[in-house]
Amino acid sequence: MTLIVEHRAQRLPSAAFASELHRVTAGNPLFVDGVVRVLLAERNLGTSDRIELRGFKLPEDVRAAIRKRLGLLSPPAQSLLAMAAVVGQEFDSALLRRISDLSAGASGELMDEASEVGVVALSSHDSYRFTHPLIRESLYKGSTEAERTRLHRAIGEALEQLHAANLTPHLAAIAHHFDQAAAASPDPLQIEKAIEYSLRAGWAAMNVEAWEEALVHFHAGLRHAEKGQDSQRRQAEFFAGIAYTRAWSDRTSKDATTEIESAIELCEERGLLEQAGKLRTLVALRLSKDDDEGHTDISRAMRHFEAAQRELEHATDSLWLYMAMALACWKSLDTARGMEVTQQGSKMSERLREPDFIAHFSNVRAPLLAHTGRIAEALATPIDRNSAESLGRQLYRTGKILSRLWDPAHGKPWLLEGVGLPAVPFVLFQSGFGPNTDSRALNETLAIMHVMTGNLEDGQALVDKAPSTLLRGIIAIHGGDWTAAKSVLETGLSITRASGARERHADLSFWYARLLRITGETAHARAFLDDALQIFGEGSLPLVEMWLRPELVLAQAREVDVSLAQPHLARLRQILADGEDWRGLVGAVARAEAVVAAADNRIQDAETSFERAMAIFTRYALPWEQAETLHYWGKTLTLAGEHSRATEKFDAAIEIYRRHGAGQRWVDRVEADRNTGVSRSGVTSDNRTFPPIFRKEGEYWNTAYEGESANLRERGGMRFIALLLGRPGENISAVEMFSVTAAGAGTSLRQDGLGRAVDLGDAGEKFDARALSEYRRRIAELESEIDVAEASRDSDAAVRARAERDSLSQEISSGLGLHGLRRAASHRERARVNVTRQIKSAIEAIRNVNPPLGRHLANSISTGSTCRYAPADRIKWQL
Repeated sequence: MTLIVEHRAQRLPSAAFASELHRVTAGNPLFVDGVVRVLLAERNLGTSDRIELRGFKLPEDVRAAIRKRLGLLSPPAQSLLAMAAVVGQEFDSALLRRISDLSAGASGELMDEASEVGVVALSSHDSYRFTHPLIRESLYKGSTEAERTRLHRAIGEALEQLHAANLTPHLAAIAHHFDQAAAASPDPLQIEKAIEYSLRAGWAAMNVEAWEEALVHFHAGLRHAEKGQDSQRRQAEFFAGIAYTRAWSDRTSKDATTEIESAIELCEERGLLEQAGKLRTLVALRLSKDDDEGHTDISRAMRHFEAAQRELEHATDSLWLYMAMALACWKSLDTARGMEVTQQGSKMSERLREPDFIAHFSNVRAPLLAHTGRIAEALATPIDRNSAESLGRQLYRTGKILSRLWDPAHGKPWLLEGVGLPAVPFVLFQSGFGPNTDSRALNETLAIMHVMTGNLEDGQALVDKAPSTLLRGIIAIHGGDWTAAKSVLETGLSITRASGARERHADLSFWYARLLRITGETAHARAFLDDALQIFGEGSLPLVEMWLRPELVLAQAREVDVSLAQPHLARLRQILADGEDWRGLVGAVARAEAVVAAADNRIQDAETSFERAMAIFTRYALPWEQAETLHYWGKTLTLAGEHSRATEKFDAAIEIYRRHGAGQRWVDRVEADRNTGVSRSGVTSDNRTFPPIFRKEGEYWNTAYEGESANLRERGGMRFIALLLGRPGENISAVEMFSVTAAGAGTSLRQDGLGRAVDLGDAGEKFDARALSEYRRRIAELESEIDVAEASRDSDAAVRARAERDSLSQEISSGLGLHGLRRAASHRERARVNVTRQIKSAIEAIRNVNPPLGRHLANSISTGSTCRYAPADRIKWQL
C-alpha cells in the first residue's frame, strides 16, 4: 500500500496516513490507487492524516468496480444493505431486522448472499461489517436524502426500543441518528430528540474522557437548540457542556478559563443560575491550583466563590463549592478560614454520605494543620485505601507534608506508590465536576524529593512533567546554573505575588533567599528574608518560619550581629518546645545555633550543634544539607585556627557535592574557603620532597602522598585509580576501564560480570540480583565501619560511612520500586555501577590509612559513565 502511494506521490506516506488509508480501503490495491489519485488531483494528499469520505468523488474505475461487485447481489439484498449502510460501518442483525421488517430467516439468507460476494463479513455471532468503507459509502450515497432521513429516524427509535433497559452504551449512536434525522426535518419532535440525546451523549462521552466526541455532540445539539423549544436555555446548557469539556480536556489553557467564564455569563442571562454556580466553582478550582503558576489567580477565584455561593444557596450538591473554597484557602495560606471551610465541608459530606468528599476535605485540612504547626495531627490523618478515586491525592498529601518537613526519605515512598497507581476512570459528579486529579503536582513534589536526597538526574527527568518555576529553579541551583536559577525564581515570585498563591510564594522565597546567600548577596538575602517574615512570620505559619528563619541566620553568618540573630533562634526554640516532630528541619535549627555560637566565639558549643545537625541531616538523607553544614563547620574551624580539621570538613563537603553531581560552582565555593584556610596555616601541597606513589607490588599497593605512606591489600578499585592517575585530564569510559584493567590483570570481562565489550542492551534481572547482593554486602561493611568509627570516636569517619550507607540504601529503594527487581539498563550501566562502587570503596580504604591521599583522590576523581582524574596541580606519579 505504501508503495502505491510512493509511486503516485513520489514520497512515502506518514504512518498515520497509511493507517487511515488502510481503514478506508481495507488494503484493496484498486481502492488505494483510486483514493490516492483523487487526493493528488485535489491537492489534498499530505494536508491531513484523516480521509473524510462524505463528498469524496472516486475515480470512475473504482466506482465501476464497486458497482460490479454490488451488481452480483439480488435487488432485495441490495435494498437491505442500503439500510445497513445508514446504520454504519458495522451493524447489528437484530437492529437491521427491526427497521427492515424482515424475518430472521429472510434477513439471514440475504446476509449470507452478501457475504458470499464479499461485500460484508461476520464480525460477531449476530453482527456484520462492510468489507470496505468505500462500498458502504457508495451504498449510502445511492439512497435519496429523504430515504436516509427516514432511516436515521427509524434507526434511532429502534435503538431506543432495543436498549431501553440501559441506553448509556448506545447514546452516541442514538444521538448521531437523531441528529441526522433532524438536520433535514422540520419536525419539532425530531429536533427535541436530537437536542436531548446530543446533551446526554456529550456528558456520557466526557465520563470516559472522549473529549473530541463530547464536543461533536455538544456542537451538534447547539445547532438544533437554536430552532428548538426554550432555545435560549438549551443553548446555555450546550455552551456549559462545551465549557466543561474544554476545562477538563485542556487544563493548561487560559483560553479554556475564558471560555468557561463566557458560558457563565450566558447561563446567568438565561436564568440558569445553578448551572452558572457550578461553572463558577469549576473555574475557581482551576484558578486556585498552583501547580501551573501562570494560571493561578486566587483573588479572581474568590470573586467567583462569592457569586457561586449565592447561585448555589439552595443546591443540594454544593460540596464542590466548599471543596474549591478550601483549596483556595490552602493555596493562599488563609489557614483560619481554610480550617473552618474544611470542617463545614466534612460535616456536610457526612450528612450526605459522601465518603469521597470526606477524603477530599481531609486532603486539604492536613496541610493546613501542618502549616499551623500541628504536625502529629496532620500526619495522623487517615488514608482511605478503599477510595480509589481519592487515593492518589491522599498519598500525595502525606508525601508533600513529609517533604516540607525535610523528610524526603520517608515521603518519597508515598509518592512512588501514587505514581504507580492505575489510572482512575474519569467520572463526572452530578454537579458536572470530575475528580480534579492532576499528576503535575505529584511529579513536582517527587522531583523535589529526588533533588533533596541527592538524585539530581532523577529530578531533572521529571521537569517536563511538572515544568514549574519552583522545580526548574531548584534544579538550576543544585546544578550550579545560578544565573538561570535567579531569573527563573524571580519570575515565579513575580507571578505568585500577583496571583495570591502564598504557599507557592513561600516556597519560592526560601529557595531565592538561599540562592542569594550562596552567591554572596548576603545583604540582599537578609533584606529579602526580613520582608518575607513580615508576610509569613506573624506566628500563624510556624512551618514557613522553620524554613525562613534558619536561612536568615545563615545569611547573617559572615557579619552576624548576635543580638539580631537571637530573636530568630528564640522563636525557633519556641516552636520546637511545643513537642512536635519537625524531622529534618530540626537540623536547620541546629546548624543556625552552631553558626551563632561560632560568631559568639563559643567554638565547643558550635561543634556540638554542628554534630547534631549532621546527625539529623544524615538520618533524613539530606546530602546537600550535610555538605552545607560541613562547609560552615570548616569555616568555623578555620577561624579557630584548626586548619587541618577544617580541611577535612571542606574536603568532606566537596566529596558529597561531587558524589551527587552538584554543579562545579558548589565545589569552587568550598575550595575558595578551603584554600583561604590553607594559606593561613602555611601548609603546602609540595610533593617534591615526598614523591607521590601509587604502585602495585605483589599483593599490595604501595602509596605515598604529602609525606604519608601506606601499603594496602589488592582490591578491585585500585586498578581503576591507577589507570586514571596515569591518564590525568582524560575522560575514560567505564567500559574501557574494565577492558584495560581486566587485560592487565589477566582476567576477562565476563569474569567481571561485563560480558562482551559492546552494548548488549538489556542486561536482565540476573544482573540486578547480583548488583543488589553487592550493594547489601557493601552496606554490611559500612555498618561495621560505623561501629568502629563510633567506638574510636571518629565522628568524621562515621558521618562519611553513614552517608554512603544511606546513599546505597536509597539506590536499592529506587531500583526495586514497588514490584520487585527492576531490569538493569544496559552493558554501559553495569560498567558505570561497578566502576563507581569499586573506586569509592577503594578511596575509602585509602582514606583510613593515608588520609591526605584519600582526600586528594576523593576531590580529584569523578565517576559515572565516564571517569576523570583532574587534580588542581600537575602531579608526577610513580605508578
